[in-house]
Amino acid sequence: MAILGSEVAIVPSHVAILALEVAIVPSHVAILGPEVAIVPSHVAILYPEVAIVPSHAAILALEVAIVPSHAAILDPEVAILRPHAAILDPEVAILRPHVAILHGGTSRMTRPHVLYRLQKLQLIAFRLQSINNHQKMVFCHRNPVSKRVCMPMCSKITNVKGEDMERNAFFDNAKLVLIFLVVFGHVIQPFRDAAAGMNTLYLWIYTFHMPAFIFLAGFFAKGSGKIGYMTKMAKKLLLPYFIFQLLYTGYFFLIGKDDWQAGMFYPHWSLWFLFSLFCWHVLLAWFKKLPAATGLAISVGIGLIVGLFGEIGHTFSLSRTFVFFPFFLLGYWMTKGQLMWLKRTQMRVAAFVVMAAIGIAIYVAPDFNSGWLLASKSYSDLGMPDLGVLARLLVYVTSALMAASVLAWIPSRRIRLTKFGERTLYVYLLHGFFIQFFREADLFSVNHVFDVIGLGLMAALIVLVLASRPMLGVWQPFVEGKLSIWKKWISGRVGSGQGQTRTSA
Repeated sequence: MAILGSEVAIVPSHVAILALEVAIVPSHVAILGPEVAIVPSHVAILYPEVAIVPSHAAILALEVAIVPSHAAILDPEVAILRPHAAILDPEVAILRPHVAILHGGTSRMTRPHVLYRLQKLQLIAFRLQSINNHQKMVFCHRNPVSKRVCMPMCSKITNVKGEDMERNAFFDNAKLVLIFLVVFGHVIQPFRDAAAGMNTLYLWIYTFHMPAFIFLAGFFAKGSGKIGYMTKMAKKLLLPYFIFQLLYTGYFFLIGKDDWQAGMFYPHWSLWFLFSLFCWHVLLAWFKKLPAATGLAISVGIGLIVGLFGEIGHTFSLSRTFVFFPFFLLGYWMTKGQLMWLKRTQMRVAAFVVMAAIGIAIYVAPDFNSGWLLASKSYSDLGMPDLGVLARLLVYVTSALMAASVLAWIPSRRIRLTKFGERTLYVYLLHGFFIQFFREADLFSVNHVFDVIGLGLMAALIVLVLASRPMLGVWQPFVEGKLSIWKKWISGRVGSGQGQTRTSA
């Protein structure tokens, strides 16, 4: 065996590697293009980005094409198992005689070996199905900008981190829990002065619910800076922002809210998230080029510095954009395996201790300004012009610990309510119509613990109603700018009518 270069070129017997883009040439195989298309006998090219289907062979990924004999790929985590060799996960661990490749940037090797970082692993998952004692490989490919392309037998795709991105119940459950806490936090906000316990509950929720939401948004971000991708994000985020900014302006006027007049770039209430989310995608196009630790350090530094300037505030959601960006960037760099590490028993016990300790600290602490958690004001406005940097750094640590602790307790299995976690954007944009009406009408009061439970049940009902299919159908043109649900409903009605006509005829 020979090893050629830092980019990992492996040359076993009867195999030649011609370039760092990884082209493998066994006997009876020809290379047809720079994008790595291998065509042996009885093999078809399935996609120009990487299509390699030799008989009895398996290919791992775009940057690394391996053609052993009698190999098998065992997804969802993409593993190749063959005699004396195993490739274990998207971070790439190869174990074979004289070669060890372990987890991204670290290697533990006792013999001469190769270290390969799959930083550019491009959204490929493979699946083998045995047909007549032959292994047939099919695959999905998803370009960061283009639409998804799948072969009929394929069931999985991967993200930019090379991870299986088939809909995971954990993430939908997490989003459902967090959107409930967003709504519940907004419901109880007017009553936080009613009792020390209410204030503690409110602040406890606010230590983590938006940082955790932003972290998950970063986890699923692609980080593409291409014009097509940014145009798509503008349509997805800025278009509903402007639509709902106008809708909320008119609605606030109708219900008699005092501050109904606001500029187009002074986000009403919770709409700041849409504007900031678009800005985070723009920033990510540059920050992803930096090493993870360096980028995170710079983003935290910017978040600390912006608090020194009173001019950076709610307009354009600038303050929140910079202050919360480290959580988005952390989510981008986090892998699924690292996130699932929180699910270990020891970590869950530690998470419970952290959540309890911070709850107690909030309860016994002197008057704590919630503006530190909202991240929209300067240090001077928060009353700490000299120690503001240290205070915000403490808030960063607290929010990160709380977000991790809460995610550690999110269930991973799919339940009946999990599907509602797929529709959190609708809940986020629409729940303000209910909350602001309740506040202006002064409909509720809190005098007993059962009142708090009742408000929690009401918040849950709001979430379920706004995430229901009928609400999606009504509001899809405003939220997503399309009418696919309406078209599907109309086509179904037409098809049903035609069927009844044929039956009666």
